[in-house]
Amino acid sequence: ERSLDALTSLMDDRSLFDFEARIVGQRMLRVGIRSGNDELLADLLRATQLRLGRLSHPGHRAELIGECLRAAAVLHDSGGVDELLDAVVTLVRTPDAPATRDLLTAVTPGLAALRRLGAGDSARRFLDALVPTAARGQREGIRLRAALAEGFLLLRDTERADALLDEALDDTLAEGLDHVGRHEAGTAVLSALRHWPTGGRAPRCRRGFEALPRFTDSFTASTQRVYETHKILIAERVVDALADEVTVADDRARAWLADEEQSTRRKILADWRDVCGR
Repeated sequence: ERSLDALTSLMDDRSLFDFEARIVGQRMLRVGIRSGNDELLADLLRATQLRLGRLSHPGHRAELIGECLRAAAVLHDSGGVDELLDAVVTLVRTPDAPATRDLLTAVTPGLAALRRLGAGDSARRFLDALVPTAARGQREGIRLRAALAEGFLLLRDTERADALLDEALDDTLAEGLDHVGRHEAGTAVLSALRHWPTGGRAPRCRRGFEALPRFTDSFTASTQRVYETHKILIAERVVDALADEVTVADDRARAWLADEEQSTRRKILADWRDVCGR
């Protein structure tokens, strides 16, 4: 109760800057998640959602929506997830849409929620609205395209997923990225690739491994090559992507569940929490 009072009083305080109000919302939701008390978390989530409009800065609002998505997924609140995904769509379509790097703070937990609860119509709207944004900005745009590719794979739209992932991989290996930007883009692509079947992973991992010399860093830019950091990190990611059988197996298990079975599963979890109490 004190956490809820603190959240409402602080977020309603108009003297706080947007970033301060966003931090309050994030920290209170994390308190709710760690508490293990679903009732408290639901109250905190509801109060935060009602105050999203209090943040005028689109980047801070996107980041707080991302934290709300994490909380809604913990609660298995599919309705809340749908509402929050639609809030991201609305935000993207405004004239002052958030920067791509800010959108990633909402997209990542959004995809995690979809993996946990199943993908519906709101997921399709969410991904379709973000595709044009993914073309903006090379560095963050590549990371966003990799994330969206994973989302379309969840929707079983393999053709669009493959196209987006290949585009992200092509841009990662193209000229123009700095040391850190190429490493971050490569990490995003290889992380998304773990959700692909083995047949789809192998040729793309081979491309990444063969392009290792492109992953330079501030240590290898000089004549004294002491420690090729980014090459080693990307090589590790390639090995992880090839060897990982847990991620794709988990995705397949969820894919085998029909929409009705997903609903039944969520109802069983809700009934189990009611019986056990938290």
